[in-house]
Amino acid sequence: MRRVRRRARAKIIRWGTAHRYLVHATIDVIAWGMALAFATVIRWNFAFDRIDWRGLLAMIPLAALGQVVAGLGLGLYLGRWRFGSFEEVAGLAKATGVTTAIVLAVDILVIPTPRMVPVSAAVAGGIVAFALMGGARYVWRLALEQRRRPSGADAARLLVYGAGEGGAQVIQAMLRDPRSPYMPVALLDDDPRKSKLEIMGIPVVAGRAQVKAASRFDADGILIAIPSAGADIVGELTDAAADADLAVKVLPPV
Repeated sequence: MRRVRRRARAKIIRWGTAHRYLVHATIDVIAWGMALAFATVIRWNFAFDRIDWRGLLAMIPLAALGQVVAGLGLGLYLGRWRFGSFEEVAGLAKATGVTTAIVLAVDILVIPTPRMVPVSAAVAGGIVAFALMGGARYVWRLALEQRRRPSGADAARLLVYGAGEGGAQVIQAMLRDPRSPYMPVALLDDDPRKSKLEIMGIPVVAGRAQVKAASRFDADGILIAIPSAGADIVGELTDAAADADLAVKVLPPV
């Protein structure tokens, strides 16, 4: 029974991945419907008898159509941007802004009285819809990254020295490849301002002076993720790693 469920879940995920832009558009349409309904109900303080239900039900398909047309025009549903990237979020914001403007124009100019939805609800609906659409993308991307994350059963466990751009990129590369031969377990960085930093769940636990203490994470080696690191830093880390019986790897420059 459990195997059947796993297969069914895998089929759903594969179908959703193959038709992800259709799924994204559907999610956005549903988000607009929920957002307009929520904003209208809040505007009237849950006085349901004051809501123009016909106007609201007529406005929701208009908002959905506006979002889809604006999204297609801006490339949101055509794969123009990497999923979950800042560029896609910016495109989502533009499409939501265009749709909000359309809803407002219809509500104010085309049908001046009575309002299909309150003007404040149209504006608030756009804000809530954007939050819902962005939240759905975040959850989707989080689920994808969890599926791609290597189990670490056969991977070499690494301490990563350097919580800057190089460290962030190499950790992302390792944790987004289920076949990665390496598994980051902890970060080392000498900057005290990064002492509470986490990158994809991997925490900064110490500086390079505490390499031996950091080996409590059952690490097999240490990766120096600062391509511009000088010979003195590399030498110091190599000596500390030798004392802790850790192999040393150095991230090369691009």
